[in-house]
Amino acid sequence: MEKYIKLQEMRYEKAKGKYSVLSFGEHKGRHFFIVSVGGEWPTAYVEAKPGEDRDSVEGLFDGKTFPHGGLTYGPEDLLHLKDAHPGADIGENILALKYWGWDYGHLCDYCTWKGDPEYSALMQPEDLGAKHTVDEIYEEDVVPFIDLLEEKSTDRI
Repeated sequence: MEKYIKLQEMRYEKAKGKYSVLSFGEHKGRHFFIVSVGGEWPTAYVEAKPGEDRDSVEGLFDGKTFPHGGLTYGPEDLLHLKDAHPGADIGENILALKYWGWDYGHLCDYCTWKGDPEYSALMQPEDLGAKHTVDEIYEEDVVPFIDLLEEKSTDRI
């Protein structure tokens, strides 16, 4: 079942410290979430299937840093999202699954922390980075990543 539920757009703002679910759904049988990390940058999570490990999944990328900048997390659970989805009707059983994740807080991305004097000498100005939309993250990274995982898992059968 294909399902893409967009709750809100990413709003870049100074750190609020609270995670909020921007979008969630299911593509080719894998659940996914697009999340705002305290308003500073977005991140995405895709369900990890049993038997997948970091080496085997990263081996699918042929040396490329896909999805966006490469995997940052995983497989891990989403405990920090337990209170981040008021009214979204996301079941505890879905949150309890393991997930692969990546973030949009890289040198080429817009991040509110880039204005911090500690980082300013290392980073380009924050207004020069890309501000990723929820739809872009879904279409350019979430769907292709799931498609790749599912294509490779059927190759092994």
